[in-house]
Amino acid sequence: VDFALNLLKVPFNKSFSFLKNKMKTYHSILFLISAKIFGSDADTIPEQVHMSLASPASAETGTYSITVNWVTTDPSESELWYGLKGQSLSSYSKGSSKRYTFEYNYTSPYLHEAKMVNLTAGETYLYQCGDSTLGKSAEFEVLLPPPIGEGDAPYTFGIVGDLGQTSDSSLTIDHILEEPLPLVVLIAGDLSYADCEQDRWDSYGRLAEKATSRIPWMVSAGNHEIELEYTTGNVFVAYESRYSTPSIKEAVIVSDTPPVLRNLTSADPNLDVTIKYGDNYLKKYDCHPSKWVGTYDYGNSFYSFDVATTHVIVLNPYTSTKPDSNQYKWLSKDLASVDRKVTPWIIVVTHCPMYNSNLSHHLEFQTVVMKESMEEMFVDNRIALVVAGDVHAYERTHPA
Repeated sequence: VDFALNLLKVPFNKSFSFLKNKMKTYHSILFLISAKIFGSDADTIPEQVHMSLASPASAETGTYSITVNWVTTDPSESELWYGLKGQSLSSYSKGSSKRYTFEYNYTSPYLHEAKMVNLTAGETYLYQCGDSTLGKSAEFEVLLPPPIGEGDAPYTFGIVGDLGQTSDSSLTIDHILEEPLPLVVLIAGDLSYADCEQDRWDSYGRLAEKATSRIPWMVSAGNHEIELEYTTGNVFVAYESRYSTPSIKEAVIVSDTPPVLRNLTSADPNLDVTIKYGDNYLKKYDCHPSKWVGTYDYGNSFYSFDVATTHVIVLNPYTSTKPDSNQYKWLSKDLASVDRKVTPWIIVVTHCPMYNSNLSHHLEFQTVVMKESMEEMFVDNRIALVVAGDVHAYERTHPA
């Protein structure tokens, strides 16, 4: 205690000399405290490790690719080592890292991304991420799906929506990890419920890591991912920055909030006034509006991928779904390109349910627009299953 109190009295830039002079007496304590004060590998050890399927995947070669994402507090290299289970981690990939800001008072930790490529379908791989000098993660294991187009081997999807980070969330994650493991998890929006408290993205990432480090999770955007920044008009910043998908191209996000809301202060008498802006009804500090449509195209907003005999399409009801929209045009082309001999099953994942008897979120305008624009396309292309979230209640339609 005396040592710690004396240390607190020493200016930070002189603390190393102080510690050095006291080394003989306090050598056992020195290591612990210097690690905390001067930084250690602990701040560059990867955490919040999560995977997603990536491009390229190939039916011809029977291979998949996987993107691995992780987080560090301090800057470090984005390195990835991997190999077949039972062999050395002889394959190597070097990726990149980035940070993002939110409003004017938050900067994210370092968000890393690297890719494993040419992975043999149906095999089990081990991987490790991090920095060869500053620290690596533990070794993680992942089982790849059957080859694309392979119709004989059974496989399982995990499906979850509106997960959050409560005790129930933890039980759900434990259930996902029960054997036999799903080979891919589809999450129908509303991941962390950070709701503009950006540190909660980190606590969510830590909670989910035991599952996301073992199974590829394919994300989709819900209203709790909107996280509307009224000072800038930005949306979906954390969601787009922290996750990777086999995206078509770089995200296009248009900042667009009414100036009258951007300029409101917490003391303004109009704080609780609802403003109609286009099709949206907004209030100041409404971080995750339930009824909302902006512009968030490509990136993690909408995309598709193949798993064995299934083609999965992820859609976003919170960007335009009208016939003249980028999302509608992309969906039409994507469906036309599906080879039903290779992937006869098509699953659509989106956040807002087109059919819902629960009063909560019933027929919100963005859902109605999607239904009017896209449902006929779903029927014409014989979509096998549409997975939605938002309502926090389980329902399924009765087959016709």
